[in-house]
Amino acid sequence: MISLQYRPFEHTALASNYDITATFDCGGHAIKAKHNPSDADQVDEKGRLISESNARFIQDKVKEKTGLITLAITKPEKKQPPQPLNLSTLQQALSRRSQRTYAAFYCESQGH
Repeated sequence: MISLQYRPFEHTALASNYDITATFDCGGHAIKAKHNPSDADQVDEKGRLISESNARFIQDKVKEKTGLITLAITKPEKKQPPQPLNLSTLQQALSRRSQRTYAAFYCESQGH
């Protein structure tokens, strides 16, 4: 599957860039890939594809074709750290803990 994404620049309607992405099936695993513009592509100063006709040409050229992955980069998953406890949550947790400890101590001292 090849998709063409139009991403207009947020501050002006004149500047826009295009991303060409593909999903490859490799042994039952879906692998997402992104087209890296070459010297032949029409790009802006940041190396982003800026011509819709150029993007459509690339899309039409590779659509439903077999691809060859020449470079694979695995990025680590960005997992957010757990939120720190605020004072109220900490007090509630300690209160529950101390109630359980007191109940266990009370039961043991009563011989239950």
